[in-house]
This record gives sequence, C-alpha cells and structure tokens, in this order.
Amino acid sequence: MSKVIDDFFSLLCFFTSIPIPKHLCKSSEFSSLYLIPLIGFIKGVVIALPIAILRILNFDIFITTSIVLILHFTVQGFLHADGFIDFSEALLAHRLGIDPYMVIKDKYKGSYAIAVFVTFVLFLYTSLYGLLNKLTPLNSFIYIVLSETWSLTSVLILSYFSSTSLKGLGREFKEGIDFHDVIIGLVIIFTINVTTIIPIKGLIGGIYSFISSLIPIVFSVMFSHTLSVKTLGFITGDVLGFTVELTYALVVITYFILV
Repeated sequence: MSKVIDDFFSLLCFFTSIPIPKHLCKSSEFSSLYLIPLIGFIKGVVIALPIAILRILNFDIFITTSIVLILHFTVQGFLHADGFIDFSEALLAHRLGIDPYMVIKDKYKGSYAIAVFVTFVLFLYTSLYGLLNKLTPLNSFIYIVLSETWSLTSVLILSYFSSTSLKGLGREFKEGIDFHDVIIGLVIIFTINVTTIIPIKGLIGGIYSFISSLIPIVFSVMFSHTLSVKTLGFITGDVLGFTVELTYALVVITYFILV
C-alpha cells in the first residue's frame, strides 16, 4: 500500500502543477499507472470547482471559458501543450524531409508550431464556450471533470497499445505498464464516469456517457499512434502529450453534441 501511495503522489507531481510537499514527490520509475484516471479526476476537480462557482455567480460566459482554458493549461504545467506543439511541428518537418525527431528535441518553436497551437486553442475555446453555454453550474462541473479525466486516460491506453520501440519518456511509460493497469484503469474511469453522471442522468445515462466517451478516445489514440509510427517510427512523450490534448478537445466536442 505504501508503494501505491508513493506512486500516486509521483504521478500527481508529474502530471499536474498542484502544490505538493516535495518529500512526497519522489523520483521513481513510473508504476501503478492504473492510477492515471484518478489523477485526471483530481486535476479535473481542481479546474472545474472554480468554474462551477463562477457559473453559480452568473459570471460572464466569455471570461469563464477563458478561465477554463487558462486552468486547463496551467494545472498541467503546460506539459501536454508542449508535447502538442512539438509533435505538430514534427509532422510538418516530416513532410519537408527534415528529421522529425530532431525537431521534437529542438527547444525553439517555429512559426508552424505556433500557428497550429493558436488554431487549436481557438477551436478549443469555441467548443468549451458552446458546451458551457448549454450547461447548468452542476453539469459544467461534471463535464469539465470528465473531460480532464478522459484526456489523461489516453496516456494509459496509448502507452499500452504501442507495439513499436520507444525512446525517452514514452519508453518509461511503456515499461511501467501492463494489461492489469489498463483493465484496472478502465474500471476506475468507468466508476468515475458513471457515478458522476448518475445525479443528472441516472445509471443508464452514466453507462451511455461512458460508451460515448470511448469513441473520441479510441479515435484519438489510433490517430496519434498512426501518425507517430509513420512520422517517427515510435511513440515519445511529446506524442503522449499531443494525444492528451487531442482527446480533451474531442471529448469536449462529443459532450457538446450529446448534451
């Protein structure tokens, strides 16, 4: 149990910028990766709670949406956003005949990466605005939490189903995961999804929401895996970050359509 607790805090420190006592952020190999959906849930609660309060206070919806975006990126410490930017630029580099892996490792972002990220943020802002505009404060809290939970779960799924040789952070996640992590992780997110939806849509609605959320995450994982294998030949930490952001956007769109 002690090891699981250590793994929990290590993952929480890695995936979020939530203030955690330094002695709990022990550097170790990634393990107990089935806890990732739980980390996503905690991250979602931290982001969604102030948003729900703003909605209750009838705060301006445009500003509230901006705050959602700001919290989404800052609570993750821009970890996944950086991966999204790097991998996006590597995709263009591959088309131009440049070594995409060297582009990923380059700390300087090009104009293409900036353009793609700005476009992504505008798309995400529009999607979040449309979703929040349709929801009550309670529903806003629930769907923001679930969006963050599902997006981080993509790391668990992509890491396990990546059959190619990995490098760097991608390798560490691959070596730390097994089939039991995936099964337990899916049970955890199923439980989170159903129990959070029950208050507003009942048990059947919770199960339907879980099944509906699987569609964007499966598409995101398959899409990212295909692109990374074609471009790099393997999965990296930047590809995982790209997948997290893509999943988040697709889940938000799915909720906007279905709610």
